[in-house]
Amino acid sequence: MSSESIESLQGRLREQAAAQSHLTRLAQLRAVFEADAACIAAVLVGSFAKGSGNRLSDLDLVAFTTRGGAQSFAERADRVLATHDLLHCYSGHHGTSGCFRKYVYLDFSSCELHVADEAAPFRLFRPYLSVWDPSGFLPGRDVEGPAPKHEDFEPYPHGDDGLIWELVDCVKWIKQGRVQLAKNYLRKLGAKLRADSEAVGMGYAMNSIRPQYHLRQTSKGIDAFDVCRLIEISKDLPIRMIDPSALAELDEDHWYFHTTDRPTPRSIVEHFRLIRACDLRHPIILDQRGRVMDGMHRVCKAVLEGVDRIPAVQFNADPAPDFIDCNPEELPY
Repeated sequence: MSSESIESLQGRLREQAAAQSHLTRLAQLRAVFEADAACIAAVLVGSFAKGSGNRLSDLDLVAFTTRGGAQSFAERADRVLATHDLLHCYSGHHGTSGCFRKYVYLDFSSCELHVADEAAPFRLFRPYLSVWDPSGFLPGRDVEGPAPKHEDFEPYPHGDDGLIWELVDCVKWIKQGRVQLAKNYLRKLGAKLRADSEAVGMGYAMNSIRPQYHLRQTSKGIDAFDVCRLIEISKDLPIRMIDPSALAELDEDHWYFHTTDRPTPRSIVEHFRLIRACDLRHPIILDQRGRVMDGMHRVCKAVLEGVDRIPAVQFNADPAPDFIDCNPEELPY
């Protein structure tokens, strides 16, 4: 797929009454894409790519970089996007090999740039417009099926950092006549904020967590890690967003390997209660190899609800177990 000329791309946006600032940003970003050796390809997605954009539509872009280059490329693009008329910006990660930045400007235009390196499993839904693709990289990233819709978005995915972006989206939807979409989203957002307030009120204190252990099979038996201690010693680790569906434990006997219990319907119902009640905002805990030490019910909830990114912390070196070669049935609960 060849790159579309900047004049042609700007013409498409003009036909959809895009903000003049979007035309300028698109030209500036195209220059960045062309000049930066780390950039392999870039596309325009979303409303403007579909031909259904308007004055309030986001400028949505995805860029692909050489291996390991996503974060540094996003920082270089930020020099173009973080202009003097910026109202708000926040950023996050797509797993370990991608990132994003979202910008809201004083003229009520907004832009989001997602960056993934060539090793990331990042796929493109059609339609999209080729902004920069000198080597024909993009067709290999196509995926069949409908693109995600606003109606399916999970509210409050990035906590308070993304709240301005979410509220601006709702204002835009109302202005565009999509009042019911805005109302439904605000209802879901309100429920999340109430849950957040309740969680803060509880303090997510250690004594509010049911006694539980992470069990690990070793050559000498079963070791047990007190989950409350894991939460305490991991609380200052950096949080990153990961893809829950990629975790190996989803395809393993995670809950029953250490016991004579069987996955009976009653047992499955109990796990489902825990899955339904858990909060995806609390980071799961991974060991140094990326194995789940705490948060498997959150992982299951995310997969069940189609959430493709959840927060996680990871130990650089695993802590010592609390019990070595133990009988799980005899652990203190």
